Amino acid sequence: MESSKKKLNLLGVLIFLFLGMLNAGTQAVVNNLARAWGATESQMGLMISTFYGGSVFVAVFLGELSERVGKRYGLCAATVSLMAGSLLILMSPHFYMLLAGLLLCGFAFGGMESLTLSLLEDVNDSKARKVFGVTEITLGLGGVLAPILISWGLKSDAY
Repeated sequence: MESSKKKLNLLGVLIFLFLGMLNAGTQAVVNNLARAWGATESQMGLMISTFYGGSVFVAVFLGELSERVGKRYGLCAATVSLMAGSLLILMSPHFYMLLAGLLLCGFAFGGMESLTLSLLEDVNDSKARKVFGVTEITLGLGGVLAPILISWGLKSDAY
């Protein structure tokens, strides 16, 4: 039991590192996405709102559904949503398909965040606060690393 608890805690920390990178990375590349699709300033705002709207909307139905079928299945659904959203963003010939991809990625972001915290709380009982602290640190670390890595990868300022 202790070994699986440690593995789940490590997975939670890695998920939160990734979520921090996803969150900051989305912000860092929104200008590049807007340029690639010829988006206006208001469409750029719509892109950001769509991503975060997806993360808010998912809380309405994924939490209850995951309680019925299992949180691990919910995390799997969120992961599939992230992959599908990423593919839509990469392959979309139209701005509205880009928005659909951002919405799916937002679903994934919100689902992964809430379900990971819920799973960590389930397995850590009284030590959950300590684990939450570590996950929040790695979320912030991901937010610091993503823009740096994106700027380096694009060989330009991502901001």
